[in-house]
Amino acid sequence: QVQYSIIATNIWQFKMLNDLLGRESGDELLRVIGRACADHEREDVVFGRLESDKFVICAPSGIHLEERLDRSVQEKFEELHEKYNLSIQLTNFYGVYEVTEQTAQIADMCDRAGMALLTLPDGAGSRVAFYDEKLRQEKLRDSQLTAQLPQAVRDGQFILHFQPQFDSRSSRIVGAEALVRWQHPQYGMIPPDQFIPLLEQTALIYRLDQYVWETACQVISGFLQQGYQLPISVNVSPRDIYSADVYQTLTELVAG
Repeated sequence: QVQYSIIATNIWQFKMLNDLLGRESGDELLRVIGRACADHEREDVVFGRLESDKFVICAPSGIHLEERLDRSVQEKFEELHEKYNLSIQLTNFYGVYEVTEQTAQIADMCDRAGMALLTLPDGAGSRVAFYDEKLRQEKLRDSQLTAQLPQAVRDGQFILHFQPQFDSRSSRIVGAEALVRWQHPQYGMIPPDQFIPLLEQTALIYRLDQYVWETACQVISGFLQQGYQLPISVNVSPRDIYSADVYQTLTELVAG
């Protein structure tokens, strides 16, 4: 029985290309990709454009169509760079789902290929990622954690650790950095690299940062009462900058 793959594609910095050269150049690039997808002599390959610069292809796994497609696309990228002396690096990424559940919905298959696509770093490293069960479990866990975030903030499941900062010449502690951890009732201690990106996608990051700032100020106040002056460094999320009252919040905490 023939095994098939679903291949999702996405062009890194495509929107920047449109901004720099206009939609006409962007559309020209999309037509190149469309022709590259169609440039084969097989009746068992199907492709389509989902939206913007995103294409999806269904092809037999053995022919590695993503490699053939990539050669055509890279040639066009080089042509655009030479023609317009572009200051941006265009790159095409590929997420591949090797179909193991042939009864699954087509939309679910495309989602899995897209899920693999999202694991690729922007502009660097590998440009092809494959979907597997581990990735699915990670995404399900992320979805579960995202749903639990509001309750975790309300219940005070986030705790602070303070990492001392030393003066290398005197070996004295001259400050500290506030590090937040999530004490999850089911998963135990969750490091920030696993939950901060989830919080960044919501307005909850501001509430967590407020908690960190308030707790750090309370600790500093306690130090001052004991006769110690010890600064504590805290993080400020880029999303906090867009909050209307972030400046007022910080100044009131410091003044208090």
